[in-house]
Amino acid sequence: MNSKKIVALMLMFTMIFTSVHAIGLKDTDIKKATHTYESFFPSNYTEIIWMKTFGGRWRDDCWSVIKTLDNGYLLIGETTSFDKGGGDAWLVKLDANGNELWNKSYGGSEADYAFDGVQTLDGGYVIVGGTKTFTKGDHDVWLFKTDEYGNEQWNRSFGGAMRDQGYAIIESSDNGFVICGGSGSFTEGPNDYSIIKIDEQGTMLWNLTYGDKGYDWGYDIIETVENTYVFTGGTDTSRDYSHILDIGIVEVDSLGNLIWDESFNNPPAKNRWDEGYSIINTRDGGLLIAGIAHTYHWAEDGEGDGWIIKTDRQGHKMWDRSYGGDLCDGFSTVKRTEDGGYVVSGWTYSYGAGDANIWLLKLDSDGFVDWDLTIGEEDYEWSMLHTLEIAQDDSYIVVGTTKSFGAGSSDMFIAKLGDPFISIDFTGGLGFSFELINDGVEDFNNISWNIDISNSVLYGVSSQGMISSLYVGESFSVMNHNLIVGFGEGTIRFSIGNLGKTVHCLFIGPFVFKT
Repeated sequence: MNSKKIVALMLMFTMIFTSVHAIGLKDTDIKKATHTYESFFPSNYTEIIWMKTFGGRWRDDCWSVIKTLDNGYLLIGETTSFDKGGGDAWLVKLDANGNELWNKSYGGSEADYAFDGVQTLDGGYVIVGGTKTFTKGDHDVWLFKTDEYGNEQWNRSFGGAMRDQGYAIIESSDNGFVICGGSGSFTEGPNDYSIIKIDEQGTMLWNLTYGDKGYDWGYDIIETVENTYVFTGGTDTSRDYSHILDIGIVEVDSLGNLIWDESFNNPPAKNRWDEGYSIINTRDGGLLIAGIAHTYHWAEDGEGDGWIIKTDRQGHKMWDRSYGGDLCDGFSTVKRTEDGGYVVSGWTYSYGAGDANIWLLKLDSDGFVDWDLTIGEEDYEWSMLHTLEIAQDDSYIVVGTTKSFGAGSSDMFIAKLGDPFISIDFTGGLGFSFELINDGVEDFNNISWNIDISNSVLYGVSSQGMISSLYVGESFSVMNHNLIVGFGEGTIRFSIGNLGKTVHCLFIGPFVFKT
């Protein structure tokens, strides 16, 4: 894969300040921008409740989705199709069935965009992003408030002489808001973590940065039951400008005073890129971080894997797992599920039909994969920042940006998905087997399957076959008929269409053990 594509993909967070058009300070009503597609999937093994794209002739990106009080959704992103120049923040309001209710753009004469938001008790929205229009310096954190119909009520910016950016916002228990991002203005190094506390009217209460001599960026933040704040991002632990980024997590008290900070890498290496993009509280009182690892396991060739890290309440690692193939894969958002597990959204270059696909994974409580799903076709689909919600009926709402479908060079994308109709179970021991179970309501015919064994195995194996029929409630076992001989860690991936399951294993001769 072209390394420039990977660099461009990862720099999209920290260098997204390049747009192409411009705007005027007002919220702008736009005609409906909805497009409906039903062909994102090459198979019918997953329940597709609905899926839609939104956009115009040019580039339109979706960075976040929030579930609204009326059980609908708000898409948050950027438009160059419906701006007045430079690129504008763009909000698209949907009902519970994905039907567009309204959409508006916001900004000024330069590049302005939105990355995250929260709904307030009055039904309105507070949105955070970045601005080159309303700035004291090069680029500022941007915050604006709308009513429930998207009409702008107030507009604030925070920053200094250099580049400052807000990536995430939460409503705090005292009815204020907390912004997480990065600052190049008030720093020890070229860029530091930035946390800004504001009241309900958008007045800044305090603005603090955290870091040393290297680069530090914050991408997501939560409030704990003790009313402290924990955020995650990327931190340059080299402290010497060499740009070694580790996943960082930091806890501060309600006034922003540092309580503790931790970082994770494996192993440290110059110019490698590990970042945390999402953090949640877990049921046992700990924390779970999702992001990307360029330095973990087989990702040492410069590509990347999705990375999940489970910690205790003080940020001490309890376990971690990586997920991905030979190319660049990563996670943007993690949510808890009702069964005690997790669902994760992100992107993959390793799997799927196109150059890059949106990636959705269901994990159990210990981080093992139940299933994964790729979304997209021959071009690029990506899912970055706050791109996942769980609907009231426990289905999955995943958003991102698509270049394969829509009206222009890229469009906002949203899908509501149920669980797969086919479950895949793995059994190791002397050899291995995969069992397919039809949990759906209809029979399936001519199911093509594929198995890939890779990484540390001495003798890699790839095989494929077809199941002529799999009736409702029926199961079918796919077993390896040729004895596998290998030593060391590796993976076995089983896939049917865009539905798959990857198992990390230890190979000792002909024996296969799940790890």
